[in-house]
Amino acid sequence: RHRSPLLLRCLEDYLAGQRFPLSLVHTDISVTEPASQQG
Repeated sequence: RHRSPLLLRCLEDYLAGQRFPLSLVHTDISVTEPASQQG
């Protein structure tokens, strides 16, 4: 049992030989803005 289905999917992809560049990871700017500035 895993924390989320996403973790299991990542493990399955890795074991199947699928590799993705780290550049695929994207963080929206709203994650780093203080809560008072969010609209």
